[in-house]
Amino acid sequence: MRFYISIFIVVLLAQVSLFAQWEQIKGPDGEYYILSIVSQNNYLYAGTGSGVFRSTDNGVTWQKKSSGLNALSVTCLLQLGNYQYAGTYGGGVYRSSDNGDSWQQNISGLNSLYVYCLIKFGDYLYVGMDNGVYSSSDNGDNWRSSGLSTLTIYTLLQFGDYLYAGTGKGVYSSSDDGYSWQQKNSGLNTLSFYTLLQFSDYLYAGGQWGGVHRSTDKGENWQSSGINETSIYSITQFGEYLYVSTFNHGVYLSTDKGDSWINIGLMEQDVRTLVISGGYLFAGTYGNGIWKIPLSATNIEEREENENLGSSIRTYPNPSEGTLTIEIEDANASNDIYDVMMYDMYGRQMGIYQIHNKQTIDVNTLPIGQYQLKVQNAQTQSIFVPSIFSIMR
Repeated sequence: MRFYISIFIVVLLAQVSLFAQWEQIKGPDGEYYILSIVSQNNYLYAGTGSGVFRSTDNGVTWQKKSSGLNALSVTCLLQLGNYQYAGTYGGGVYRSSDNGDSWQQNISGLNSLYVYCLIKFGDYLYVGMDNGVYSSSDNGDNWRSSGLSTLTIYTLLQFGDYLYAGTGKGVYSSSDDGYSWQQKNSGLNTLSFYTLLQFSDYLYAGGQWGGVHRSTDKGENWQSSGINETSIYSITQFGEYLYVSTFNHGVYLSTDKGDSWINIGLMEQDVRTLVISGGYLFAGTYGNGIWKIPLSATNIEEREENENLGSSIRTYPNPSEGTLTIEIEDANASNDIYDVMMYDMYGRQMGIYQIHNKQTIDVNTLPIGQYQLKVQNAQTQSIFVPSIFSIMR
């Protein structure tokens, strides 16, 4: 049996309060295809492939709340005043006035029933569909077309006085409530965009196989911000941190507004949606339910790079044929002991080792997949940002 191991070592020294470990939550019962999660009025709502589920205890337990939805796939959710809105794939827009206990269809004026996003902007409620943008001035009782009727609208965002749309043909903006639109594609290397976010003075866009893009001039010009090897489904922000969900590459974190990114787990998961609630980051996957991680586990205070401190981690041979040598060179602690902990991408601990600068470990018994190494100085408690490696037969 031959194993080939590719090691991607992040040489950034950090202080991490907890190692990034994800926990799969119990529920929603029997529903593994999660399309949207939102936190509203002390409730968590999950839009799934068969309706809406609600949790009153931050995801510990879930109840199905789909009366009137007819088992439709719920692609997006929005709280507005005393109403909850659900955008569905094939049934248009639904509205609830009782925290999701019952739903009524509101499609007057809509020329399609395939909804991707909902947003409140100014005095209007907007919906993005497979045939453009629609708006309502009466809480969804009636809708009218607001342009881009030849495009699929995956996401909508307010940034100041502008309304932005991520579409199948790039990013558009409107300064007049959707009466006219201007294309904003300069510098973009892909055209299908699923998520937009405004953070500080930056505008972020994530899309199909193009990674994250960032603009400093409200979309007039874009630059690549990384994670180019996969599709981006969701970008969310908490404090000074950015979190990104991806297709089959898990969740990424940036502590420097997108200058650099760190993978924090759920590799090989199709993560469609992210939300922050009650001290946790929740991730909804397409096919494997909902996962959560304490925000404290992602609280990384950046330090200088190891090479600037005279420190480094060496792993070899690369590729490997069944053994992996880990060698730590630390200019500040040449005689210290290091704890090395190995986790799979579901947060399960696969092994723990103590090494004195250098040790060779046997990885022949590990199954195919991707893993993380946590290396911690046993004396100073300083640890390295988790290193990612994969095993392939």
